[in-house]
Amino acid sequence: MKIARLYDDVTRGSVTIRRMLARAAEETASFQRGDEHLVRTAIAKGEAVIVAIELVLQSTRQRRNEWLAHLDPRTVANPASLCAKARLPIPDLERAFKETGDVLLELSSLYEDVIGELQFLGGMITR
Repeated sequence: MKIARLYDDVTRGSVTIRRMLARAAEETASFQRGDEHLVRTAIAKGEAVIVAIELVLQSTRQRRNEWLAHLDPRTVANPASLCAKARLPIPDLERAFKETGDVLLELSSLYEDVIGELQFLGGMITR
């Protein structure tokens, strides 16, 4: 659910990774560390991460929308079908969290000049 929310561009007013990257591109001059080129490079890397984990994000969205958040009647009737359609191995989910954490850390270090650990709920640490 958490990774799906981090990339939920449908819910109005939600803070998402994509929106954060777009806002960073609009406000490159407000970053304390690094020049505009460095900030734009970090944004491009973040966008590339989103492309690289898109299949994982699709699976998390589908699982969230059909099972966890809205309980689609088709899923209740055939939960095995959702598992087949929205395959989500734990290593893929861990990769999505790690790479998302790396994007957040890189941009926050350029913006605030602060470097540290990022912990997601559940104890997963990203450096």
